[in-house]
Order: sequence, then structure tokens, then C-alpha cells
Amino acid sequence: MKALLYYNRRDIRFEELSVPKVEPHQVLIKVTDAGLSQTQVNEFIEGPFILSPEPNALTGMGLPLIPCQEYGGDIVEVGDQVSKQWIGKTVAVLPLVSCGMCEHCEAGNVHFCTHKAYYGLAGAHGGFCEYSAVNSDNVIEVENKSLLTFVEPLLVAAHSYHRYGESLENKKVLVLGAGAVGLSCAAVWRKLGAQALTMYDHLPNRLAKAESLGFNVVDTQAQLVSEFDVVVDAAGKDPLHERQAFEEAPTFLKPGGTVISIGTYFFPISVTPVESLVEEKSYVPSYMYNMEDVELLKDILPDLGVNFDSLITRVPFDKLVEEGYYQAELDRDTFVRIVTSVE
Repeated sequence: MKALLYYNRRDIRFEELSVPKVEPHQVLIKVTDAGLSQTQVNEFIEGPFILSPEPNALTGMGLPLIPCQEYGGDIVEVGDQVSKQWIGKTVAVLPLVSCGMCEHCEAGNVHFCTHKAYYGLAGAHGGFCEYSAVNSDNVIEVENKSLLTFVEPLLVAAHSYHRYGESLENKKVLVLGAGAVGLSCAAVWRKLGAQALTMYDHLPNRLAKAESLGFNVVDTQAQLVSEFDVVVDAAGKDPLHERQAFEEAPTFLKPGGTVISIGTYFFPISVTPVESLVEEKSYVPSYMYNMEDVELLKDILPDLGVNFDSLITRVPFDKLVEEGYYQAELDRDTFVRIVTSVE
């Protein structure tokens, strides 16, 4: 089968591999939709960060690895321990693989698992390939195929909501970043009660896309100062701006407000703690997802009120490096979600 493998920073290669053998507890997916996330772009440009050459504690696998943690497709084969009723179903991959035995797993915090793996990022091949074998517990049936590459960021969004843990009634929420994660957060938070929700991004085309989906947007930071109860940082590192969203987010909060920190920053940034201290502004980190988030997403997935299909730009599999990775490095404002498949 055709596959793209990550070896190291700026070293990714198209290769021919054998179709993976399906273990008794696994399903084999014919990948129809594989999304290029900003995390994968960061790994390509400046990594490896999460992708690691060291053998994973759970799977024993290190680099090279097939990247892509946001993908899905059609089940074409199942292992001996899996019902054949799954064959033919369209599913998205839930990429987190936990051991199920450590203290964190037993407490329900599978995202803290001591030995965790993550399809396409840590210790397990992901979706930039023709066929993918995954554990049967790591799939969710999806009727709307345009959602296949959004299930993982929607889970991240659900986790951020649970991490906030307060009623959203009469709360003003700001989402920083109108990429796939930011729009997923906006969709989930609005669905769960954040009616006074605003989005901001310095990329005008992405902001226009958010507005076309029905979200309130602002295009200047002057409109944001000290207005919000919650700021969700779904932007992460921006190499084109000296001051990062993580640094700016508290300035958009009312006293006593909360920053939910989702975006990744692999390098030091400048924060002066006393600026948050005197107005008791909090940072709450939100990392991956757990099973509580999976159950929530199952309930709300059919009715999020967003046309996710309009966010997708498809590129041919053999053009993924130049039209995907390099395009994301050169100009992120030309797309929201790049999706590919061997088909």
C-alpha cells in the first residue's frame, strides 16, 4: 500500500508498505479522509516534539512513523474478536491508546496514561496511508463523512469544555484561532451553551470563513480588551507574530476570568505572572481528551450546526508535501482543513 512516513524534521517520504495485519481485537480501515493538522506541520517544520525515535512504552514503536492523528474511512476487515457487523461502516479514529491498567486509566484519566500511544503521533501508525489497522475500541461510527477529520479536534474541544467546568449561562467566551481546532471549539462551546461567543484570528480568510458559518467575529484586538469571562487559546504558536496568543489571552479577560490553554508552544514565551495575579485571572491547561469527552461528543456530534464540509480543501495524496505541509508553512490563510487520501 502507499504511505507517507515521517523520519525526522523535514524528512518525510512516500513509500510502499505491506497492508497491515489485523490483530484479533482490531479493524482494518480503508482510509478515505486524512487531515493535516497544525501539530503535524509543527512536527515537520521544527520537530520532532511528540513524534519520537524512542520506542513507545506501550507499543514499542518509534520513528519512522506514518503521521496523521485525524482520520477515518470504511472498515473492510475485522479481527476474530470483533463483530463482522462493523464491516462496511464508516468510522473516525479515536487516536488515544491507553494501557487500561495504570492508576490514571483506572481513575478515568486515560490521557494521563503512563504508557499511552497515539495513532499518528506516538508509537502507532496514523492515517497518511491506504489502510490503517486500529483497535476496535478506537473507532466511532460517523454518518457525515465531512466530520471524519474533525472528530479528534472536536474531542479536544469537548475536553476544554469539561476542563472549564462552570455554567456558560451569561458568560462571554472568546476563541482565539479560527483553524480546525478553534472552529471545533467554537462549535462545541456554542452547542453547550456559550451563546455569547466571539472568534478572533489575525488571518482574514479564516476569520471570514468563521463568520460565514454563523460565528460572531472581530477583526481587531482593540475590540477584545477586558470583555470576556473565558478565552480559549486554540491558536498555538504563530511564527509570524512576536507576541503569542498565550501571552495576549489574559488581556482579553475580565477580572476573575479564565484562559483555557489548548494551543501548543514548544519554546519559551514571555509571561509576567503579576499581571494575572492582581486580577485573579487563571490559566487552565486542557490536554487531549478522555472517555467522558467521547461520550459527550457522541451525544452532540449529529447536531453541531456547522457545515464542516465547507472547511475542507482536498489535495492529492502524492502532492501532500508541497500542497499540504509546505503550503501550511508558507500561507496558512489559504485553507482551514487540508484533507487527503490515497484515492
